Amino acid sequence: MSQTVHNRTSATVIYDGDCQFCCLWVERMRRCDQQQQLEFIPRQSSDSEQRFPQIKDIDLDEGILLVEPSGKVYVAADAMYQIGKRLPGWKFIVWLYHVPGIKQATRKAYQTVAINRKHLGCKSDHCKLR
Repeated sequence: MSQTVHNRTSATVIYDGDCQFCCLWVERMRRCDQQQQLEFIPRQSSDSEQRFPQIKDIDLDEGILLVEPSGKVYVAADAMYQIGKRLPGWKFIVWLYHVPGIKQATRKAYQTVAINRKHLGCKSDHCKLR
C-alpha cells in the first residue's frame, strides 16, 4: 500500500508495516493528505534503507519516522508533529507543541503508546508486550 512515487520534494513517512496499529494511523494520514505532500513507505520495504541510509540505526520500536527532503529525520512524537503540520485536518492541534511542557508530555505519551501498541490493536508478533 505504499506510494511508489519518489518525489524528492516531499517528506517521507517511514512506518512499521508489520504493525496493524501503525498501518491504521498511516491510513488515516493518507486520507488527510489530499495534496499528497507525504510519501508513505514501510520500513520493511526493500529500498527504505537504501534510499534513506540515515535510518538504518533507528529501531522501529522508537516510533514512526519522517524524513525531510534535506535528509533530516524526525522520530516518534517529533515526526508526528512534522506530519501534522502538513495535514489540513491536524493543523489545529500542532500549535500545542509550542506550549511550554506540551512537547515533553507529548513525547512521553507517544513513548507510552509505542510501548503498549499491542494492547491498542496490533496483533503482530513484532509488537511485543513489554
